[in-house]
Amino acid sequence: MDKEKYGNKIEHGIWYNSHTDTYYVRGQGGKTYSFPTLEDAKSFYSETNRQRLQAKLERSKAEARKRETASLMEEKPYPYNAIEALGVRGKVTEGEFLNEFAPSMEERDLNLFVLYFEERKTMAEIAECTGLNNRQRVQQILSRAMHRLKDKIEMAYARSNAFADPAETEKRRAGQLEGMEISSLGLSTRAKNALSKHGISTVGQLSALSIDDLSSIDGMGSHSVKEIDAALHGIGVALKR
Repeated sequence: MDKEKYGNKIEHGIWYNSHTDTYYVRGQGGKTYSFPTLEDAKSFYSETNRQRLQAKLERSKAEARKRETASLMEEKPYPYNAIEALGVRGKVTEGEFLNEFAPSMEERDLNLFVLYFEERKTMAEIAECTGLNNRQRVQQILSRAMHRLKDKIEMAYARSNAFADPAETEKRRAGQLEGMEISSLGLSTRAKNALSKHGISTVGQLSALSIDDLSSIDGMGSHSVKEIDAALHGIGVALKR
C-alpha cells in the first residue's frame, strides 16, 4: 500500500490516513475501499475476509468431490465393487447379490446403496439429492446399511455350508470363480488391456496360465504380472506353477 496515499497500517488489513481522516481496506482483486470510520472499515474487512474464506472452502469442496468421483470411477463395476466393499467376495455370486440380497434392503438403504455403488455419486451429491443433512449423515446411514447387508450374506453363506458336502461346496465355489470376469479383480487399466487383447476375460482363463505365460503377453510388464498374481491370491486362486 502507498503510505503517502493510504497512511499507516493500524490493524490487520486496515490503513488510516490522518491527513484525510480516512480508513482504507483492500478488498478482493486488489481494489482499495475508503471509509469514514474505523467501525465501517472493520465491518467491511470482516465481511471481505469471510467471503474470501468461503470461496476457498468451496474450492476445497469442489476438489474433494472431484477426487472422490475420480476414485469411484477407478473402482470395479457394480455389483463387484459393492461385494468387495462388504468383504464378502467368494461368499455370494453376482446373481445372488442382485436378485436376493440387494432387494431385501430397506428402501432408503437400497437407494443410498445404488446411488453410491452403481451411479457412483459422491457422499455430498447423495446428501443433496436425497435431502439428508450432510455427507457425514449419508456416510453414517450407508455404513449401517452395509453392516446389516454383510451380516445377512455371511449368515446365508454359513447356513448353506453347515450341512453341505465340503467337496461339493468347493466345487461350486470353484465354478463361480472360474466364471468371474477379470474386471472384478480391480486390476490396473494397463493389465486389463493387455489381457483383453489376448482374449482373456475370466478368472478361469487367467488361472490356466503360468507366470511365464503372462510375462509373454504383449504389454504385460513384471509389475502387472505381480499385480495379477496378488489379485488372484486374494480370492483364493493361483496361477499355474
